[in-house]
Amino acid sequence: MRLNEFVEKSLAQIVDGVRKAQEYADDKDALVNPRGLHWEPSQNSFVVNMTTIDESQLIPQVIDFDVAVTVTEGEEIKIAAGLFGGAFGLGAQDKATDTNTMASRLKFSIPLILPRMHKRPKPATQAQAT
Repeated sequence: MRLNEFVEKSLAQIVDGVRKAQEYADDKDALVNPRGLHWEPSQNSFVVNMTTIDESQLIPQVIDFDVAVTVTEGEEIKIAAGLFGGAFGLGAQDKATDTNTMASRLKFSIPLILPRMHKRPKPATQAQAT
């Protein structure tokens, strides 16, 4: 797998995971990364203001990657590459004799604004006069 595919799929899976967690949380009357969440320095904590939503206060999450890229050359010039980062391990292996392996380690971070949850207001129940 190429590095660009690994990064793309990793970030896509994080976003998809957050969306699914939001759906689950909504059914349980909970919130995951709610709209209106921001850092309040005066309170030294995160707060949620559901009435005033300021897009300038979005909180990016930093996704850290620590990836080892390996290339193996064998007698028949076969190349195998693998990517390993955090809890993920992706790659391929090929058997070869008299192999030379080169490994490089890449560390980088990507800020990501996670999807915000739009909490639906619960419908008001009103008695209707008949």
